[in-house]
This record gives sequence, structure tokens and C-alpha cells, in this order.
Amino acid sequence: MTESEENILERILAETHSYQQLIDDKQWDQLDKEMKARQLQLEKIYSVEVSDSDASIHLDFIKKIQQLDKSYQNQIKSQKNRMANEAIETKNKFKAVKAYTSVHQQ
Repeated sequence: MTESEENILERILAETHSYQQLIDDKQWDQLDKEMKARQLQLEKIYSVEVSDSDASIHLDFIKKIQQLDKSYQNQIKSQKNRMANEAIETKNKFKAVKAYTSVHQQ
């Protein structure tokens, strides 16, 4: 593996680590944009055959990305569920206020 290839892989991995901040800040559009850009980079890298001598390095790299992505998916699902529950609670509160208001206006 050339030094430039290794640098590209390290940069992609560092960018993948930066997704955590986007998730924490709920920057979904930016996260989507960066993930699509990463996908294009990965497709470019893996559009050519990887030598047998570099295969284990690439396998380790892909496993690291998959582990991070799995963690991010779990966090996003958790945030989505929490936001859905908050929306339901808010809707129920509005219903309660509306019911209370209609009873006391009569």
C-alpha cells in the first residue's frame, strides 16, 4: 500500500469519527452529505483490486468503519425513538389542554 493510499484511508476513518459530533448536534442533512461523500471515496478506492499483501489492512479499515457505523445507527435510532415519544407526549398535552379548555368554556 502506498503512503497516499494509507493517508486516504486514515482521513476517511477520521471523517467517520467526526460523524459523532454531527449526530450529537442533530445535523442530519450534513451527516447525510458527508456519508454520501465517504461512499464515493470508498467506491473509488475499491474500484480496483486490492493486493493480497494489503488485504488485511483494508479489512481492518472496513471493520473499523462498520463498527463506528453500527454505533452511529444505534444512537440515531435511539434519538429517533426519543423524539417520536416527545412528539406523542406533546400531542397528548395539546389534547389535554384542548379538552380542559372546552370543558371550562361551557
